[in-house]
Amino acid sequence: MPKKNYVLWVEDDATYNLQYIAAPVVMNPRIDLTLAITATEAIHFLKRRPYDALIFDLRLPPGKQEEWVSLDQKLGQLMEPPRLGLHLLRNLYCPSNNGHTILLPAIPPPPPIHQVGILSVDPWDDVADGLATLEFQKNNYRQKQAGMPSNILLQLVQDILGSYR
Repeated sequence: MPKKNYVLWVEDDATYNLQYIAAPVVMNPRIDLTLAITATEAIHFLKRRPYDALIFDLRLPPGKQEEWVSLDQKLGQLMEPPRLGLHLLRNLYCPSNNGHTILLPAIPPPPPIHQVGILSVDPWDDVADGLATLEFQKNNYRQKQAGMPSNILLQLVQDILGSYR
C-alpha cells in the first residue's frame, strides 16, 4: 500500500469559494488533507502531528491567539497588507530573523521549505522580498485568480512532494 502524504492547507477561503480546488486533493487516496483557516488553527494542527507538505495562503485572519491578533492589528496600523501567512512561515523557518517573532509552542519539525507551497492572491513580485530570507522556491508559488483550474491545488501538492515519493 502506498504511503499516505499528510498535507496541511492554511487557507481562510477554502470553506467558502475554493471547494472546487480542494475536491481533487480530498478525493485522492494518497493524500490526507487538513484545513486550517486562521494562523491560530495552523499552529494547533502543527502541534498535533508532522506534515509532509504545507500549503499557505499569505493573507490569513489571526484567529483567537492574542499574539496573532496583536500582530494583525500592528500591521493594520502600519498600513501593511495583513499577510499573517507570511509571518507564520517566517516564525516556522526563520524565527530569529523576521522582525515579528512570535513564540510558537513546541511543534514537530515542519517539512523542509522546498515542501511548502503558497497559493495566494498576491502577485509574486509583491511577496518575493518577504520570502527571500526563507529561500523559498518560486516554482512552489501559485497565484489565485479567476478561472484557475480545479486541479491547481493537487498539482501544487504533487510538485512539492515530487509526484508522490
